[in-house]
Amino acid sequence: MLIRRAVDFFLKGYLSTPDRSEKTVLANTIDLAQFSDFQPKNEHLVTLTAEVFEAWAAHLKHQGYSSTT
Repeated sequence: MLIRRAVDFFLKGYLSTPDRSEKTVLANTIDLAQFSDFQPKNEHLVTLTAEVFEAWAAHLKHQGYSSTT
């Protein structure tokens, strides 16, 4: 499954339940959008490794973001 498709499924499923706070939904939506933009458009979930997430975190830190989620 492509990462972008998996993100869409997650946002429409898990985050659409009524017990999620607006702040949680917004934070997760932003995080997942940033991660999707960091990855090549046709990247598959099976290609994700710890190194990919570490590189993304380093990229965000370089962009001036702090870790809050």
